[in-house]
Amino acid sequence: MKSTSRFQIGDSANTEDKEKWEKWLGRFSDLIQLKETFTVELDDPLAHCFVTPLEDNPADDKRLKVVEYERTPEQDLEFGITQMRMSEELMEQEQKKTEKEELATID
Repeated sequence: MKSTSRFQIGDSANTEDKEKWEKWLGRFSDLIQLKETFTVELDDPLAHCFVTPLEDNPADDKRLKVVEYERTPEQDLEFGITQMRMSEELMEQEQKKTEKEELATID
C-alpha cells in the first residue's frame, strides 16, 4: 500500500492523514500476523466467491458461515439481470406468438 498510496502516506500528505494511514496500516499488519481476531464478510451478489472450508465437510467448519440472500432490484439492474429476465420474457412471448400462428395456419 505504501508504494501505491504515496499521496496519502508520502511527503505530499498532511500530518493528520499520514497518522491515520500509519495507524490503519499498523492495524492491518496486526491482522495479517493474526495478532487480533477478525471476521471477513464477502458480499458476493453474483456468487463468484468460494471459500475453502477447513474441514472435509463444510457443515463441520464452525468458523464458516454461509448466508444466502436475494439480490436487491438495484443489484439486478446493475448486473444486467433485469435486462436478461426481460429478454427471456420477450423471447417466450415471441415463441408463444409463433406457436399460435403455426396452429392457426394448421387449422
